[in-house]
Amino acid sequence: MGPLMVLAAGAWFGQHLADISTNLFLALVAHQVIVFPYGVTRERLERILVWSAYTLAIGGYVVSEIWPATNDALAALAIPLLLAILFVVVRRWLVASPPERRALEPIVWAGPPVLVVAAIAVAHDYLDVGFSAVDWLKLVYVAIPLAFLAGVLRTQLSRAAVGDLVVELRGASSLEAVRDALARTLGDPSLELELAAGGDATIVHDPSLDPELVRSAEAAARLALENARMHEELRARIEAKPQPLADLTPRELEVLALIADGRTDRGIAQALYVTPKTVESHVRSIFRKLDLPADAALENRRVHAVLAFLRSQA
Repeated sequence: MGPLMVLAAGAWFGQHLADISTNLFLALVAHQVIVFPYGVTRERLERILVWSAYTLAIGGYVVSEIWPATNDALAALAIPLLLAILFVVVRRWLVASPPERRALEPIVWAGPPVLVVAAIAVAHDYLDVGFSAVDWLKLVYVAIPLAFLAGVLRTQLSRAAVGDLVVELRGASSLEAVRDALARTLGDPSLELELAAGGDATIVHDPSLDPELVRSAEAAARLALENARMHEELRARIEAKPQPLADLTPRELEVLALIADGRTDRGIAQALYVTPKTVESHVRSIFRKLDLPADAALENRRVHAVLAFLRSQA
């Protein structure tokens, strides 16, 4: 689109130097309307219209210079050609997906007025049809670069929104939540995430989306999915880790809590209103269930039991 607009500007300013510049300018304007915003033709009809515009602009000029009588007939052909281009713009809009419509929106507003004014200019300049305000109407040609600028600005704003996507994906707890966040950011409600066998995800999106925007969103989604996977693995490890106090009875937990308070067996017996022998029995059971080595000193076993209790409280 950039080179086309530069060439169109050169042809516009060259109209005072050569008559063919006017023809070339109109052909370049038609070319820009046809290929907006991609810069290239995407189907056979578009290619035919582009070649027809240049053939009529350049070839028609040569023919009219050789046979002046053909000038009116050749100029008249430009008007149905411009109407055909208008048809292509409207048809593209009608069949476009929501993301593609957003990309086409600037040219839908700018294209029809530009094509209508181009047809009026042809009728005025070549067919001697009187339009007193035609020179003022030609100011509408500036709508093409403005439309392109609007599309560029929209793309830049969309890329900036990827930063918000990163924040939003931090709270995404499922693949569906990630998909919804991506669809909102990219403006593609048809977007899907396909999971491969190895756990990798592929974004299936509308082909009209800006590739750079998709790559940025893809990187953010990949980071979010990787974080989610790591959290799931960590949670699974924690849940799978054996709980050392899970097998203790409520009374044994009371005894262990009092051991952690620094109580002796006699002190524990007094606190629980049981005999010291009963406390000793509970302590042996606690050591066995916590898998503390029987050959270790009693004080060491009590320390390890207390550590296990404190870790469970953390």
